[in-house]
Amino acid sequence: SIPVLAVPLSLSAVLTPEEWSEEALSRLSLHLFENAEMSVIPQSWTEGRCEATVAVDGVCLKSAMGNLVQNTDPDWEPSEIPETAQPTAAATEDQEQAAESSPVEEEQGVDAGSPPVDSTSTDNIPGFKYRKLEGPFEGWISHNGGPKEFYVQKDEWAIELEEVAVQISTAPTDTLPAPLSAGTCCLALSVELGETYRAEVINTTASGEVEVWFLDYGNYETLPAANIYPLPNALLDIPACTLPCSLSGEWSENAVNAFLAIDIASCPVKVTPETWSEGPKYTCTCTCNMEGVDIAAMQSL
Repeated sequence: SIPVLAVPLSLSAVLTPEEWSEEALSRLSLHLFENAEMSVIPQSWTEGRCEATVAVDGVCLKSAMGNLVQNTDPDWEPSEIPETAQPTAAATEDQEQAAESSPVEEEQGVDAGSPPVDSTSTDNIPGFKYRKLEGPFEGWISHNGGPKEFYVQKDEWAIELEEVAVQISTAPTDTLPAPLSAGTCCLALSVELGETYRAEVINTTASGEVEVWFLDYGNYETLPAANIYPLPNALLDIPACTLPCSLSGEWSENAVNAFLAIDIASCPVKVTPETWSEGPKYTCTCTCNMEGVDIAAMQSL
């Protein structure tokens, strides 16, 4: 089944009126317009609805609403809204006209306003960014799930992995409130490795455990819900540091077992893309050489 591709949002710690005033709706429309770039930090979930701190183009939406909304958090202090961040009706009209005249590659899932990262093509969905490379590339297998699902990291992404690790080391470890929806971006403390990594929620079990995918390495793990933490917003800006790859052709059980027995830490691989799946999480169907030998030769086993 296909999950709902949108999340109902409401501002956290705001008393929702029975009816919004025209002034409040007008103020909201000036900041929250179609195709606006939003930053959403979930605070709690209730029956599938996310109560969150929301910023639009770097401006806190709750602060922008001012006294037109009733705050229910006694510890909350509004942030200063610079005059340049307060759009006028004329500015909003200009934005709409620009959106109509600017081509947006929606069919490819491309965010036309996002620059490429290090000659890669990164595409935005609500959450993490993913890569799609042009031409052959070299790297290391970070996770071996078999010839139809293995993950490759490039050496130069080590700098980004270090940056991710530094930000994780100072991130809060408050447990994310249940229920957790599939696709939720988070930090997750691996029981197997004893370290915290960026992750995406895949599923929740009947017992309350959470299956996550570690997007920088490719492996999966089922964890206690207490091991799932909020993700700092800055960590959404760094694309996933591994690429999902798949080898074409039919693979016998013996060939699959031989592939799984590869010592992934022993030597680098060269990946030559043949085709890419549709985004946002691109899978590269490819040929793969290790020490100059085409790994597909294992298919004859």
